[in-house]
Amino acid sequence: MRDAGIKATGRTAASGKGGAPPVRVVVIVDRAVSSTESRHAEPRLENRPTVKGILFNLLEDVVVDAYDIDLWDRVIDRAGVHGSYSSVGRYDERELKALVGGLGELCSAARGASDGEMLKWFGVQAMVPLAERYPAFFEPHDHTVDFILTLNDVIHAEVLKLHPDAEVPTFQFSGVRRTGGVSSVTLHYTSGRMMCALAEGFTIGAAGRFGERATVRHRSCMLDGDTECRMDCTFERSAPNVDS
Repeated sequence: MRDAGIKATGRTAASGKGGAPPVRVVVIVDRAVSSTESRHAEPRLENRPTVKGILFNLLEDVVVDAYDIDLWDRVIDRAGVHGSYSSVGRYDERELKALVGGLGELCSAARGASDGEMLKWFGVQAMVPLAERYPAFFEPHDHTVDFILTLNDVIHAEVLKLHPDAEVPTFQFSGVRRTGGVSSVTLHYTSGRMMCALAEGFTIGAAGRFGERATVRHRSCMLDGDTECRMDCTFERSAPNVDS
């Protein structure tokens, strides 16, 4: 058994551009990594909602970048999943939720956080590796709201070209407004996976990439029995840092 240590997150979704405040989590590593040979076999999907392997790859990127590979191995063991994911594969949504939940259990600062809060944290942090993998989705835009409005017609269309069996969520948009340095849009989200917290995190993380601060108010939620999740999103251009 190796000595316990403390390590904090390194990279944030804002990338130093003055976006949403970074999420800081501290992890205490207090035992040796279990052997990968003991991991569970890949489960049968049956009729469960699935997610593409790229999300698992992004989660691994986030954990390894913020902490280290040892923590990722521990998260896999805690979640009780097989731990090997192809970007083009399809996997039970419960595995992703189990991994995110396991991360929350192993991070001392996140203990007591809900699964939704951990999914949102993942979404915020994942925007950095996502932008690195798919820069073409981001480069044409200067503002978050313009990027978000491409979700159905551009981003999801391109995802389906790469992964024809992907189950992408459906977004509708209303109330688009632009006034000075402030823009807003209402997102209407529906998905059998009901991972609206992840979508909220992606939205906040995207704002950081465009140097904006996001405020998201969840007005209705499928997890509460509503027919859709409705999120009112406001984006405000952050003031540039000025040397004193």
